[in-house]
Formats: sequence, C-alpha cells, structure tokens
Amino acid sequence: MLFFLRKAREGVDMNLLSYRSPTHVCHTDSCTAGLGGYSQKGKAWRWYIPEHLKFRASNNLLEHLASIISPWLDIIDGDIGP
Repeated sequence: MLFFLRKAREGVDMNLLSYRSPTHVCHTDSCTAGLGGYSQKGKAWRWYIPEHLKFRASNNLLEHLASIISPWLDIIDGDIGP
C-alpha cells in the first residue's frame, strides 16, 4: 500500500492509461442542410434535413448525431467487432 501511495503522490502519466491507436475511424460533418459521413473502408452516407425541420436544432446537436450514426451503421454492417 505504501508503494501505491508513493506512486499516486508522484502522479500517473495519462498516456499510459489509454490505448492510443484507433481501430476504426469515421469522419462525420453536419450543416444546416444535412448530415453526412464516411468510414475508413470508403462507405459513405448522407441525410438531407427536410425543409420543415431546418434550423430547429443547433449544429452541435447535428454534429453529435452524425458522430453516433457513422459507427452505428458500421456496427450494423458488421465492420466493427465486439
């Protein structure tokens, strides 16, 4: 326990706690017209926002939705393992 307390007092390098090499990369973006993205395997998608829904959500929300949709589609297609 004393060894652990000494190490904790010295601090822990955060780079040692995380896996730094991504296993899957998705690129997504959004604007007032719609959402879109593509994966590292070249699959692309886009969704145009209907006129009656434009300007009802912030671009931050649209960016967040796009970042969820891209890996979700790859999971459905079986491109991302467990």
